[in-house]
Amino acid sequence: MHEHPENSHSIPENICTEIRQNIHLEPLQLRKYPKKYDLSDITPKQIYFCWSSSTQSAYKFDDDPVKSAIHLLKNIYQCRNCELIVEKNTSNIVAIAFSTPIIKYTQQIEEAHVDATYKTAKGRFELYGVVGEIDGSGFPLAYCLMDTSKNTGNNESVRTQLLIEFFQALRNRRLMPKFIFTDKDFAEINAAQAVWKNSQTRLCLWHIKRAILTRLRSKKEQQRFAYINEIDLKRFLFIDPTFRPTPGSNLKFCPVSLHNAIIGLIEKHYNLHPLIPVDVSGSSLTPDQIHYNSTKEVYDLCRLHNLPALWLYLFSSWYSEGRYSLWARSCHPQIPFSKTTMMIEAHWKVLKHDYLYRFNRPRLDYVIYVICEHLLPQQENRLLQLINGRQHPHWWEEFKREWKKTGQRNVSTNPEERYYTSEALWVCSCPNFLQSRFLLCKHLVTVAGGCSKRLIYNEIRRGRERPFISFVKDNYREAEQENNMDMLRLEQVTNENDMDSVRLREPIEIDTISESPEIDIRQLQHEIQTRKEFLDHLTIEFERKNYQHVQALLDNTKQISNIMSDIQEAKKRRKRTRTWKDSKQWTMFLE
Repeated sequence: MHEHPENSHSIPENICTEIRQNIHLEPLQLRKYPKKYDLSDITPKQIYFCWSSSTQSAYKFDDDPVKSAIHLLKNIYQCRNCELIVEKNTSNIVAIAFSTPIIKYTQQIEEAHVDATYKTAKGRFELYGVVGEIDGSGFPLAYCLMDTSKNTGNNESVRTQLLIEFFQALRNRRLMPKFIFTDKDFAEINAAQAVWKNSQTRLCLWHIKRAILTRLRSKKEQQRFAYINEIDLKRFLFIDPTFRPTPGSNLKFCPVSLHNAIIGLIEKHYNLHPLIPVDVSGSSLTPDQIHYNSTKEVYDLCRLHNLPALWLYLFSSWYSEGRYSLWARSCHPQIPFSKTTMMIEAHWKVLKHDYLYRFNRPRLDYVIYVICEHLLPQQENRLLQLINGRQHPHWWEEFKREWKKTGQRNVSTNPEERYYTSEALWVCSCPNFLQSRFLLCKHLVTVAGGCSKRLIYNEIRRGRERPFISFVKDNYREAEQENNMDMLRLEQVTNENDMDSVRLREPIEIDTISESPEIDIRQLQHEIQTRKEFLDHLTIEFERKNYQHVQALLDNTKQISNIMSDIQEAKKRRKRTRTWKDSKQWTMFLE
């Protein structure tokens, strides 16, 4: 036997000390940072191991990640204004919620965005976030990590109750937004409506279009159809109650050629508002008139193409009394800056791609450590720079590009294309103004000075009421007289918009508005049993040496091999994956 050669390659203590003193750096940076030491005999994995072990001392206080996370918030970050506001740790439910230092700016916040993301922590934790809008930019106000997968009762109601407790804690800290944007998650919707009764809960336009397109493209045959109640029939007298699918009819749900028309119609009805004129005289419609006309326009389209199933889906899911107020912005006297929840979606991208990209579902306490130690200081610094005028919000560059692009369009002299335009109120009755994110159109931009107008950030004010855009210094024209005349002429229309008549809705049950179909457990069991019988048949035929039959069966089930290959690859993956882009349909919910 030969003696084992001495080959010690441990990291010297002086280099370990240097790494511990600089754990705020990335492992890649630490490879080059200690230049005064010789690192030729030290591998990157050794540096990473030393850095990881040193970092654990900053956040790991218990083998149980939940207890460690609670200790971290109570004893380390409490003094940094990261306050623990919800704490539940039982055998069935785990919920940890905490506010951020930016919560002190709640009086400036009129729009809040609520959303959840997944695959951030080990286990089945959902990370909920509340992002507040300040000068058109989003800043995190609070987070809530929740795991209800072990709950044996109604999971939806449990999540709703936890979110109510979470939102109530934010309301107690004076968060009172006028608008709350969310996706199609009814736990978020019902919780927001229960806590902020005077705020309007609005669905994201992107999620609306996606949900409708998913339903239009679905090839699943619908067995049951909704009925229109007597109240809606009395309100919308044009509805024919006999216009509904008959059993056994082979009518298409919606032809592909009409998909774009349906989406365009939904987007138009989403944008309509009493503050925006609809004709050359400058007159506007009331919220009830907008609801009535929008419903009739959809009904006429479905009646024209003989699509009763499509009509019942659109009315019951989007245009009925309880659903229309969730997405139509005409149900509130003001027009919010946002249309989608992309503000909080962008925040999730920053968290995952800039701070958690090295880890695939790390410990819960490490996620909280990264948020409080790295993400929030950067967000707070960005907010202070925005308040102090050291930088402009991201939308400012997009605003200038759209202004320039719009100003380059020629204004038509055709009498049939005349629209009501008022620079003082900053409104126009043209379709482009209705659809514009910043409420711009070529008519208003041309009147205001066109591309030659010098745009200065501090001299432009955006509003949720008329005027939607105003200039502190206007070197092109004085608009006071026109402003007074337009205000007097439109005062009657504005006063008729009795927005107080919009009643608060009861909590809404989950049904056809969701883009994901309800899972039938019995059907799943039946499908699994069928595939087991298929495998038994395959084995029996193989033992009988009926190889041609076996080969024919395998040739028609090759996708199963591809699916299993993807699943095995996903299980072996150590690198963090993006929530949607790096997952396939059969690996999306893989644990």
